[in-house]
Amino acid sequence: MFRLVSHQPSLAPHPQGHQGPHPSIPWQPRANHAVLGTDPTPTWLLDSGASHHVTSDLSNLSLHSPYQGTDDVMIGDGSGLQITYTGSTTIPTSSRTITLHNVLCVPSMKKNLISIYQLCISNHVSIEFSPSTFHVKDLNTGAILLTGQPKDGVYEWPASSSSSSPLLAFSSVKTTSSEWHSRLGHPSFDIMKNIVSKFSLPLSNSFSSPSNCIVCSCNKSHKFPFHSSTLTSSHPLEIIFSDVWTSPIYSVDGFKYYVIFVDHYTRYT
Repeated sequence: MFRLVSHQPSLAPHPQGHQGPHPSIPWQPRANHAVLGTDPTPTWLLDSGASHHVTSDLSNLSLHSPYQGTDDVMIGDGSGLQITYTGSTTIPTSSRTITLHNVLCVPSMKKNLISIYQLCISNHVSIEFSPSTFHVKDLNTGAILLTGQPKDGVYEWPASSSSSSPLLAFSSVKTTSSEWHSRLGHPSFDIMKNIVSKFSLPLSNSFSSPSNCIVCSCNKSHKFPFHSSTLTSSHPLEIIFSDVWTSPIYSVDGFKYYVIFVDHYTRYT
C-alpha cells in the first residue's frame, strides 16, 4: 500500500502561485517521506523538503549521543515523531568522504532521509538532477563525486556508498591490571580506577590498589631519594666534593674522563 505524507503549509514552502494560509506553528525539524511497504535494506533517500538528515536505525550512525532537546520531527499530518538520538556518519565516494552531521534518529520513521540542503552546505557540494540520474559534484573542482539513479519515483543514494562504518568484532582476552596500566600510558590510580569502571575493561585480576610500577616510580618522582645531609660548612673551600665521569664516546679533543669539583659552602663548580 502506497502512502504519501506531505508537508503542512507552515512547514514547507508552497509551490509557486499557491496562496494558501500559513497557520502560526512553532518551527520543528521536518521531513517529507514516501513509504512503499517495508524495505529490509538500509537505503537513504534524497529529500529536498527535509530540514535534517533522519534515520530510523541507530546502527547507521558512527557517532551518536542521546537527544536532550524537546523538539519532534513533524510530518505532513501535523503529528510529531520522537527523536531519540543525534549523531553523524560518513559516506565514502570516489575521491573523498562525505559526512552527514546532526543526523536525527527517529525509530518510527520508515525510511532514511538525506537533507539535500544540509548535505550541500556541510560538504560544499552541489547536486545535479535529471530524469534518469543525479550527480553529486564538488563545488570547488566540479568533479563528480557520486552518481545515482531514481528508484520508484524517488532519488535514492547508491546502496554501495550508503553503508555506515562497519561494526567489527574481535575476540577478547582478559588482561591484568598492570598490563592495562602500561597500555594506557601509566595513569594514576584514581584515573585508572575510573577508566576500568567507566569502560568495563576486562581484567583477569581484581583492581584494588596500585601496583609497584617501576616506570612510574622513576618518571613521577618529585625529589631524589637521598637523606638530608648532616654536613655543614662555614667558609669556602672547607669541604669539596669531587666526582669522575666517564663518557661512552671520546670528545672532539680526544677526552674520555671528566672530573668535577663542587665547593660545599658556595656550591661553586
